[in-house]
Order: sequence, then C-alpha cells, then structure tokens
Amino acid sequence: MTLEEMDTIQTSSSENNQTHFRNSFHCVRILEDLQSLRKKEVLCDIRFETDDGCITFGHKNVLMVASPYFRAMFNNFDESNKDLVKISELDSTVLQILVDYIYTDELIVTKENVQILLPAAKILQLDFVSAACSEFLQKQLDASNCLGIRTFADIHNCTELLLSSEALIKKQFLEVVKSDEFLSLSSEDVVKIISCNDLAVPLEENVFESVIKWVKQDMDQRKDFLTELMEHVRLPLIASRPGIFINIVNEPLLKNNPKCLLFS
Repeated sequence: MTLEEMDTIQTSSSENNQTHFRNSFHCVRILEDLQSLRKKEVLCDIRFETDDGCITFGHKNVLMVASPYFRAMFNNFDESNKDLVKISELDSTVLQILVDYIYTDELIVTKENVQILLPAAKILQLDFVSAACSEFLQKQLDASNCLGIRTFADIHNCTELLLSSEALIKKQFLEVVKSDEFLSLSSEDVVKIISCNDLAVPLEENVFESVIKWVKQDMDQRKDFLTELMEHVRLPLIASRPGIFINIVNEPLLKNNPKCLLFS
C-alpha cells in the first residue's frame, strides 16, 4: 500500500517534527478477521450451548470487552475456566445474532425478531442493541399496536418507548379503542387510560362509549368493573347536553346495575 492509497490514515504533526499516523480501518479489520476465525472455529476458547442443542463459538476476550454479562461470567463465576457454557436464557437464533453484532457492529432488526432481540440484549447488557430495538418499535407505533408496545416497553424498562406509547394512546384515543388490543386490556389498564386528564377526546361521551364497549366484550367477567370505570367518566361534562345525557342514563348496563344507579 502506498501513501497515496492510504486514504484512511489521519496525520497530525507536532513541533518536534514527529508525525502521528492512525489507521481508522485497523480496528474494523481486526474485528472482521476475528469474525472470520470464529466462523471457522479457529482459536475459539468458548462455546455456548442453548436449550435447543445448538452451539455458538466465540473468543472470551472479545465477548468480555463487548458485554458486561460476559465480563461477569468469565471473571466471577465457574464458567471462567470452562470452554463450554450452557445458556438457558436465550435461544440459539438470538444468541447468534447478538454475538455476530459484537464481532461486526452490524444489526438487522425486523418485526419478526425485535420482541426476542430486545429482552436478550437487556440480558447481555448490549445497550446499543436495546436502543436500536426501541427506536425500531417507536417507528412502528400506531393506534393498532401502541397498547401492546406500551406493555412490552413497561416490562423491559424501555422508558422512552413507554412514554412514546402512552403519548400516542392519549393522542389517538378514538382510534385506539377500535383495536382488539383495547378490548383485551385489564380493568386496571382501562382505568389508567380513561383517567388521564389530557386524553384527546372531542366529547366525553366517547370515553363512556369506550367503557361500555370494553364491558360488553366479556359481559359476565367485566360487568362488576362498571362502577369503578364509571367513576372516571366525567359526567358533568355531558350533563349540559340533555339528549346525550339521557341516552347514557338509559344505558341498560347502568340501569340494571344497582351500584351504578348513582350515575343515573
């Protein structure tokens, strides 16, 4: 390679006539070569076996540098002296994706793998992968899936994704309540949504209608929650519109529920 061809080299001169050369491709090339060695199972000092019996090869030093999970494994536990470690938390497909990422710095997130990739990245403490999955899901957010994504984000402690989901739920409430996800919510989750002070609804009867729709989805199991839900419907906002208010008062679910008579 001639100096003219070394367009990836950066130079800086100092006062003592020294020049500092830095090859910006050096680290990339080393990772590429290590990945090539790993694929050929050359000089690998660790094998991971998942519950499906598949084996994933690696180099301890590389994995330790990239992941606090692996660093703790090889520094503090019995696995430090083993060349075969069984991993039950992850399946072979997602483990292979994450180990490939460690060696290549490249990652493909899809609708099919994101829900297994993010929790696996959390286990291995690969922050970039977790952030990439969260960003991917944020771009997928819409009224039909925001409730499920909110639950997923809450379970896996993805704060930004959780906040984005909740904001969209409130902003597009009228569309959200049309989704199957809304009808599958627990009573606690319905209360959490309809009790929001900044819920974007043009008319309060929209909230009432969503409550009735949710209850009717599984009448036998949900009718007992009606009183609690009605406590979060702002009836005074509807009382000024007698025609609508009468329709609500005459709703059979309310009239046939003694506990709801106070709303009549």
